[in-house]
This record gives sequence, C-alpha cells and structure tokens, in this order.
Amino acid sequence: MALDSMTALPDRFNAGTTLIYTRAYSDFPAGQGWALTLHLSGGASLSAAGAASGNSFVITVLPAKTATVSVSGCSYSAGSPVLTRAAGSFATDNIIPGYLVSAPGIPSGAYVKTVDSATQVTLSEPATAAGSSLSATFRFPSGLYSWEERAANAGAVYSAGTGLVSIDPDIAGAPAGSFQSWEQRMLPLVEDILEGRITSDMESYQIADRAKTAVRVRDWLAFRSYLRSAISQQRSPGRFIMARGSFTGASAE
Repeated sequence: MALDSMTALPDRFNAGTTLIYTRAYSDFPAGQGWALTLHLSGGASLSAAGAASGNSFVITVLPAKTATVSVSGCSYSAGSPVLTRAAGSFATDNIIPGYLVSAPGIPSGAYVKTVDSATQVTLSEPATAAGSSLSATFRFPSGLYSWEERAANAGAVYSAGTGLVSIDPDIAGAPAGSFQSWEQRMLPLVEDILEGRITSDMESYQIADRAKTAVRVRDWLAFRSYLRSAISQQRSPGRFIMARGSFTGASAE
C-alpha cells in the first residue's frame, strides 16, 4: 500500500512513525481557498496542516513529531520540577507538554508540564534527587486521542470531521520490557526461584497482625504452569488453553 493511499485518519498508528493520508471534503475544496488542519489531543496535543493537492489535502505527521528523544547534558535539583539542558533546543527536538520524562532522580510518570525556553522545561513532579550532565529520555504519551479536522477560509472556521485514534508507543525508543505483559515479566522471576533461590518450603510471620504467609515449592510450580498457559493464550488470542494445576499463593490468618 502506498503511503498516501489512505483517505482518512486510521484507527491507530505508532508514535515515531510517518502518518500520511489524503482527505477530501466536497464542502471545503482546496481549489477554492480552503485550508485543512488536523488536531490531535490526548496526553499531548499536536497539529498538522494539510497540503493542497487539487481539491484534496495531503496531511502528514512526521515521525519526529512523536518520536522518543534522548537529551544529554540535563541538570536538575532535588525538590525542583525544573530541568535544563546544556545545549540544543527542546523546540527543535519537538518536545511538547505531555511528553513523559525518564532520568535518574525523576519520579516515574513525570511529564513535561511546560516548555519554558529552548533549554528549560518544568515537569509535573519535582526531582527526588539532584542530577548533573545526565541523559534524559522524553517519550510521546501513547493512548487514546481525540482528533478533529478543521477547515478554514477567509476567517471562517468549521469542524469538518471528528473521531478517536489510538497512538501506540514508539517501539524503537521504548525501554526493555515495556511491551511485556505482567505474566511475561513474572515468569523469569519464578524460573529463577525454582532454579535455586528456594529449595524447600518457606514460611514468614508477622506477629503484630497475626499474619502468616506460606509459600511452598509446589505452589511455585503451579504458578509457573499458570504463567506459561497465560503467555500461550496471549500469543494465540481467541484460543482457549486449559492450565494444569492451581496456584494457591499466600495465605493469611
């Protein structure tokens, strides 16, 4: 399929990839002076102006608009939400409010609240530890976005079309393990436990609350069976797979 063969915004696309489609509205022909702009709003907001092509518009969202960006030379102070960079420009890197930020000392889930200048942003959360000349990763927030195509001509602005689109994470810039399910993350841990960390039944007690936790090797074996079955189900959606054994997990009394 040619990149420009789509005639409407797709239901979903991946951040960090090229999005291009041709849009035509009989009420808003490009040949009669109309302009068309795509607006996306969700975890972040961005716009893309359509290029006139006859009476249609070719709308392009370049990969740089949603790509993951690694910025070196970042500094911040403990207790402050301000992050600065030694060189370069946040605007040039297409970093906008909503971008998720990952760096040592930056709380998980923190995002860019405002872009204050070419070299400074304010985050949604203050840093928990100081950082100097460190590398920070900025990721476009994936999720469900509302979209609107607005037609404009001679000062008049109309909503030509609206809908929803899912923007999936930028796989190329995602940290290792980002796309693993909970079961996929747990299985290697259980395998490690069974291969040497636990060789016999173990119990732990919490006297004050009278809590008792019992974990037996056979429980870990049953849990491993469950995880393997769940992962097989994820790889073959729609196919029912019966797991053998049962995991009783921890018990409290």
